[in-house]
Amino acid sequence: MKKMIMRYKLIKSFVVNYKLILILILATILRFYNLDFQSPWLDEIHSLNESNPNISIFDLYERIKMGEQLPPLYFYILYFIFKLFGYSIAVARGFSALLGVITVYSCFLLTKELINKRTALVAALFMCVNYYMIFYSQEARPYMLFTLFMLFSYYRMVLFIKSHSTKNAVWYGVAACFMIHSHFVGFFTLFAQFVALILYFILKEGVNRKQLLKGGTIAAVVLLILYIPAFDALISLSDIKSFWIRPLAEDGLTLIYTSFFGKSEIIIVFNLIFYFGFVYWLFEQGKSNIKKTGEKLAEHWVSIILILWISLTLLIPLIRTYTSVPMILGRYLIAILPAIIIILAIGVTRIKNNFLSATLVALYSIFTLVFIIIIEDYYVSVKKAQFRESTSYIMERNSKNHKVVTSLPVYLPYFFQKENKNYDIINSDLNVFIEDQAQKKRPIKAFWYFDGHNRKYNPKKETIEFLKKNYIIQDSYTGFQAWTRHYVVKEESNIKVEFTQAELTQLLSMSQIKSYVEKFNFEQNHLSVKGWAIFKNVNSKNTEIRLMLFNNQTGYLIETTDKIRSDVTAFLKLDYNADYSGFETNMDLDYIPKGNYLLGIWLKNDVENINGLFLYKEEIKIQ
Repeated sequence: MKKMIMRYKLIKSFVVNYKLILILILATILRFYNLDFQSPWLDEIHSLNESNPNISIFDLYERIKMGEQLPPLYFYILYFIFKLFGYSIAVARGFSALLGVITVYSCFLLTKELINKRTALVAALFMCVNYYMIFYSQEARPYMLFTLFMLFSYYRMVLFIKSHSTKNAVWYGVAACFMIHSHFVGFFTLFAQFVALILYFILKEGVNRKQLLKGGTIAAVVLLILYIPAFDALISLSDIKSFWIRPLAEDGLTLIYTSFFGKSEIIIVFNLIFYFGFVYWLFEQGKSNIKKTGEKLAEHWVSIILILWISLTLLIPLIRTYTSVPMILGRYLIAILPAIIIILAIGVTRIKNNFLSATLVALYSIFTLVFIIIIEDYYVSVKKAQFRESTSYIMERNSKNHKVVTSLPVYLPYFFQKENKNYDIINSDLNVFIEDQAQKKRPIKAFWYFDGHNRKYNPKKETIEFLKKNYIIQDSYTGFQAWTRHYVVKEESNIKVEFTQAELTQLLSMSQIKSYVEKFNFEQNHLSVKGWAIFKNVNSKNTEIRLMLFNNQTGYLIETTDKIRSDVTAFLKLDYNADYSGFETNMDLDYIPKGNYLLGIWLKNDVENINGLFLYKEEIKIQ
């Protein structure tokens, strides 16, 4: 009997809440799908480094303090999650994705308390499909933790306003404290909440001010007590006189706002329509003299809370940006996005024609998903610096354990140590490293150079001349915002490859190769080539492409830069992966013996155990 009653209650709960359940299922899919597709980028590697489970819990705080300018709560939680589930970017992003789903539910709860269930469902749906919320739900950083606790603190604040009980006061103090423990922007949002409570205390008719004051005091005491462990971090943050954030551009706020919605123009147009609905609702409030009961927050107080939430959270860092230290950054302003989404939900649900309102909500959600999945190619296009791919390229080809030189030394050990590679990592810019070699402060030995995160290959003239004189580039990879080159001393390089007639015949008879040279230019011993090559019906990820100059049975390997070419897969409409098919070279060939050559494109795939050579018809004459 009890089982039947429980089953009935579950079925009834699903029937009553099926719309919310479907929204949460969709939110889960959108946040967990292809979670590990992107490489960890600079900030995410910070999260991995600072929360490294292999360090002592006693050393954790110092590491966070040295590596971050954020409160430590997120990194402590992540540290123990790594202990339980393993140390990987997938686990870290999985935590953020889970928080992202709960954030959608929290948005529903808050909006339901502010307005009603219908508006809450629309707000949850808009939060579910929002580009920015999906992006940061797949980011191993504190933004979803902060957003969740911010929504929860507003939810508890609204409950406290409705009922000034000690229980609600304590819960509000706890929620607000966790919000400021998650991100320093939470202090600005807390100030917006404080101003809203003060205005409510002063202006609200019939409020029990004594009880409200008592509850507010209890909430403040709870917050202060729980925040004691983070006072040291707060003092460190307040001492910052300069910051890495750039000054705000003239159109900076506009760009941040449009980025909230993926810079989709049609979504921005929809937003304008919904804002008109919200403004209409504000005017309707002004005309209405209907008094609200304690069960429902008066609509003008809802608008006051939302407007203060956005304006004060934005205003304080904006003032400090122009008077002291730049503090405006898109991902920091995620603090105001839930308020904007709730305003949009209010606007569209104020349309009196229910069919029109529902149609607009459906179109908004569909257009958003089409933009994210199809137009933006969000789940299959590279958007984060390819540290993982670049370091994997080094590990695959660094059989002699050559040292790795980089201006970003703290970001590589995570990748190398996971594969038990203990390379010597030297902290140096390429120009400085080569200058030291030229001045004989360092020996001339083979090395890898890695860089990325908006640091492009742009060495000084003296550096280029020294490298040309002493080195050849044996391996080269250029990914999205990350690249690496393998410099081998000329005398030690194995660029000459001899083939027997049987080997050559077998390589050239490989009919499985499909190749296309898009650019070919040779003059004064300088060669520029760009194109792609694949084995038919073979995943290109494990195929190595090497360019060579070919003469009879002798080949000379030349610098080959691997390029990601997802367009090849799409253009040829292949049912296998050809994204790793691109190659490029742009170099002087003075070190190659004089003679007449053909460009050879040599493909090797050790996984499939296949080898092939394609010869391009244009003759290259080295003089």
